[in-house]
Amino acid sequence: DILTLSPPPSREPTPRRSTRDLTVVERRHAIARRLLSVMNNIAEAIREKDAEAVATDLQARLKEFTAPPEVVQSMLHCLNGLLKGPAKKAGTNASKWTDGLLKIIKGALDALKYMPKEEEGSEEARKNDDKRRLRAKLMRNQSLLTRYLFTLGELSLLEGVTIQKTYVDTMQAIVMPSDDVHGQMQFHEDVRGHALLALAKVCRKPTDYSKQNIVDLIVSSLHKDEALIIRNNAIVAIGEVYSKNATLCDPRMNAVTQQLADPNPFLRKQTLLVLYKNVQGGHFKLSYSVTLFRMLYALADEHPKVREFAETFVINQIIKEQQQGGVDLRMVFVEAVVFFNGWRKHPKFDQIRRAKSNDAFILKLHPHKRQTILQFILNNVESVTKLYEIAQTLVNELIAIYDVGASPFGGPSQQPMPLPHSADDPQGCVLTDALRILCCRELYVRFGSKSDSSGGGQDKKDDQGGNVSPPAEPAANKKG
Repeated sequence: DILTLSPPPSREPTPRRSTRDLTVVERRHAIARRLLSVMNNIAEAIREKDAEAVATDLQARLKEFTAPPEVVQSMLHCLNGLLKGPAKKAGTNASKWTDGLLKIIKGALDALKYMPKEEEGSEEARKNDDKRRLRAKLMRNQSLLTRYLFTLGELSLLEGVTIQKTYVDTMQAIVMPSDDVHGQMQFHEDVRGHALLALAKVCRKPTDYSKQNIVDLIVSSLHKDEALIIRNNAIVAIGEVYSKNATLCDPRMNAVTQQLADPNPFLRKQTLLVLYKNVQGGHFKLSYSVTLFRMLYALADEHPKVREFAETFVINQIIKEQQQGGVDLRMVFVEAVVFFNGWRKHPKFDQIRRAKSNDAFILKLHPHKRQTILQFILNNVESVTKLYEIAQTLVNELIAIYDVGASPFGGPSQQPMPLPHSADDPQGCVLTDALRILCCRELYVRFGSKSDSSGGGQDKKDDQGGNVSPPAEPAANKKG
């Protein structure tokens, strides 16, 4: 009975359900998912007769397309497990059940492509009456269309299922703005969002059609004028495609990471989550790319949940990579000073010039945010030796460039860089930040602990220095 998944009828005349009703429905769906998961795990132990009965029932329910997307995935996996095991032994046809679902979905998508142009009462119009009625039904009940699209995406992930190009073409048409392709057909944002996810799932398997066009369409859905659900699903879709087609998505990551500066905190956190999963899975390398510094930008996010997740990301990936020798934290820190101040003319660090639309990540007018980012990095440097190396690199790359004899960019014949005209321009902000960091009292305490322990011949972690806090304003340094 728990698989009777349609929500209970509302007692109110309005279609809107109360919070209590929603909680009951969600609870029913959660129980259904757990039951299906348990059934899938014990499929081999189920009696053949019972397995056949359950498999037949699940096939019938799936063909009704009344189950919500939250449960369809569990139903498909359970059915697939039963048909590979005891139900197959019982003689159930395991090879045709996906074909039956795909045939129903194909009929619906074909009806969407059908544009009625025939004269009323003509023979051609009579032949297409069924399509006309189905198309009208889908446009009235677009939640049914979302279930078709979700089921299609999940079917594409099953072994042995091939999605034809006609499905992909129709889904691409659904995602596109209605006035560009469909004219009078207006698809709800939920439908377009589900079409994006279905396209991404189709791209995870080898196909004969161009995936580049699909990825371009997904990225174009990140436009700021699109609805939140479409932009969110586009980010999730890019993450799905990236896990299997990294080289295809790499050139387009600039548009994805741009969402880290979006006004909506949910979208920023979703972007972090997708990046984190792909970095953790080894699909995406941060290296010294613009993406790395946009990730660091999230350390100063105004929303605490986004900021906390960014801190976890940086500790688990960037700091971890540095400890394993994969990332030179010295150069990351120094270049971060240049990047967040927006200095585009540094002779060595040019990440700010390598990508467009970086203005949203420049923190020249937000010294406290710059302080938060730099302080977090320094506070997570465990070795005093590493901290000393960061300070040394800071001098070599940001201060010594103004001295002919000490410049790392050339010999005495090369002219030193001119000093900044003002402390408020990007170059002046970089120099000011570098001097403030080198002068902060906490840094000297950390260096002092190194000197005290130098007699033992070993470096030790800082036990007494506390947090290293580069001051945000000049007045903060008047103490020392």
